[in-house]
Amino acid sequence: MASQAMNAVIIFALYPLHLFDGTAKLLLFTVIPAAFVGAVPAEFVTEFTWRNFLMLLGATLGFCFLAYAALHLGLRRYESGSGIQVEV
Repeated sequence: MASQAMNAVIIFALYPLHLFDGTAKLLLFTVIPAAFVGAVPAEFVTEFTWRNFLMLLGATLGFCFLAYAALHLGLRRYESGSGIQVEV
């Protein structure tokens, strides 16, 4: 499943962002963040605006926060794999 998600990101990142609108564009910025892989960095270089810079910065901070939250949620639920005790 992880490889399918990665392939989806790569495939959608190949197409220009102006081909998508509405729900498809929302999905490319949230569920499958392909827009942040291909279209946004290319647009950032070719047509720099402060609005695009702030959007990219906001998305970066948002994804960092989600990764941080997921890590700490996993750490709270983590139990050591060496829980087997041998009594001698």
